Amino acid sequence: MHYHAGHLATAYNKHLQLIDTSGREIFSIPVIGPATAIQISSRNEIFLASRDRIEVFSASAGSMIRQWEINYSSTYITGLAIKDSLLFLADAGNTAVRIYTLDGKEVGHFDGKNQTDNKHGFIIPSAYFDITFDADGELWAANTGIQTIENYSIDGTLRAFWGKSGYDIGGFIGCCNPAHFCIMANGNFATCEKGVVRIKEYLPSGELRGVVATPEVFDVDSEPADLTSDESNAIYALDISRNMIRKFEHVPE
Repeated sequence: MHYHAGHLATAYNKHLQLIDTSGREIFSIPVIGPATAIQISSRNEIFLASRDRIEVFSASAGSMIRQWEINYSSTYITGLAIKDSLLFLADAGNTAVRIYTLDGKEVGHFDGKNQTDNKHGFIIPSAYFDITFDADGELWAANTGIQTIENYSIDGTLRAFWGKSGYDIGGFIGCCNPAHFCIMANGNFATCEKGVVRIKEYLPSGELRGVVATPEVFDVDSEPADLTSDESNAIYALDISRNMIRKFEHVPE
């Protein structure tokens, strides 16, 4: 799910839906699917990933504009992020971030390994590998196997990271977390975990700001909710188990 300019683009199973933040449907169309990641560009185009394929739709007309396949063995796209004229793909199957033009030409990739000191790179045990850009155009990726969120330059150099494994409320429990995250307008991070499904908000430094939704809010064995956020820092969570979008707003202090 992704928010842009008053609209939410969602994709689940084999349907793409665009709604406004009041829940009014703009359109709903069938896609090849099943969808695995989604992003709306400033060109008003919706980029939809379905494992090893990218489909691009007009956000105004709902019609397909173009499509292309990602021709690598084991590709499993789980995250999309756009910066200027480039599309970044999180390929969980090959533990790499791939870089394409918006028209589908591959121009680079990286695996998170620091060539100078032989760092471990991305460790992605399952199909949870989220990426996004912050307001300063910095790329962040969830290195789920070691429970961190990491900042990379577009050439793949690790610049900063935060996060830890642990059962305390500030840590990420178990494998493959955070499963989903987004960066809010205020620069804070919203995260959702798998296993013990909960949504939390962190400061850019990685310090826990608070719990947005406890596990009791979700069904038992619920899938982790995909997250996005709007200009007012409201958090939208795609609750697949209940077929609904949940909206969380800050309570004035």
